Amino acid sequence: MRDLLNAPIEFDSKKNGFYYSKNDWTFLPSSTFDRQETDALIITKKVLSQYQGTPYYNEVNRALDKVLQYLPGRLLTSKLSEIYSFETFSPSATEPRFFAVIE
Repeated sequence: MRDLLNAPIEFDSKKNGFYYSKNDWTFLPSSTFDRQETDALIITKKVLSQYQGTPYYNEVNRALDKVLQYLPGRLLTSKLSEIYSFETFSPSATEPRFFAVIE
């Protein structure tokens, strides 16, 4: 964490353990995402919208929202997703209970 995320971690020889030297430091996932990865997440959200009502839609949508909320605005302003369009499909009626049985 110290090397990859620049976390303020130091060693305390008295306690024989590591600690955060700055109490206000927080892990920001945005520091590990580049523009292309952010665009991919935004486009994935757009593709996902056509799967509303299918099993796991709500869970995947919430997971994407949680990741996207931590990204800085400068990464979220891409217009790339506007040039993509995806052909919608009509998924066959699937009973969520079938997925529960399979799991």
